[in-house]
Amino acid sequence: MELLEKLKVSDGMGAWITDFQKSDAPQFKGKSEKERRDMAIAAYLSAKRGGKPQEEGSVPFKGPYKKTTKPMSFKQARATVKKLAQKGMK
Repeated sequence: MELLEKLKVSDGMGAWITDFQKSDAPQFKGKSEKERRDMAIAAYLSAKRGGKPQEEGSVPFKGPYKKTTKPMSFKQARATVKKLAQKGMK
């Protein structure tokens, strides 16, 4: 199967949303405009970062935080959030 058109990142997010909302492709059957919009945004961002499509629900975390060896307890997380909030208010 060959595609007649292919969206590019340079087309902009609006073009992706419009294309997804007007499409009659089977994967969009029964989807609302909001669902199609969300799918278009996800596809656009995936193409923009040049990555492979990911499984639904899996989002890699690429942040400035250090990886910890063990998960933080609720009490520790709460204390950390409180400290960060206090630093931001000074």
